[in-house]
Amino acid sequence: MKILLLFLAISIANIASPPAHAQSSGDRQEVKLCNRHSETVYVAVGLGLVIDRTAEIRNMPQFAVQYSGWYELAPGECQTKRIPKYADRNRKTLRSFYIYGETKGLFGGAIKKVWEGKDHRGCMNRKRGSEWVSASLKVVNGAAISNRCNDDGEFSAGMEALNHKNADGQLYYNFGG
Repeated sequence: MKILLLFLAISIANIASPPAHAQSSGDRQEVKLCNRHSETVYVAVGLGLVIDRTAEIRNMPQFAVQYSGWYELAPGECQTKRIPKYADRNRKTLRSFYIYGETKGLFGGAIKKVWEGKDHRGCMNRKRGSEWVSASLKVVNGAAISNRCNDDGEFSAGMEALNHKNADGQLYYNFGG
């Protein structure tokens, strides 16, 4: 059985680092990620999407989430990403943002620091140091089904809603000690 992941609306190419003078405005939202921990943090981002329901796919829900990562943050490093602000093509629905982070850890990852939440569960790729995209849905035999992270290379993790803004209007997350 051929399984196709439903890669929705945007790609990793749309999550780019902005020039230093850029601000949150227009169709993009700046998301600032900072590592205040003593180890490198690997970050995954979940982006809420409104699905174009005109597609010929059975059981297609109205909303889904696309996950991407791993973004590497060295100790003391901050990165700013410019991410499409709207979840739909008509720019009427603001996107929801979710965040997950973890360190490489000790003893092959047996002891590691994890930043997760209870706002959403997402599929993460086990292989750090590479770019990847996954989604909350996959299409099997022409029907949309929930992606249960059954692939050997994926695991399910809790994600926190990212809704804290700093004084510059950027969504902000601090991976602290």
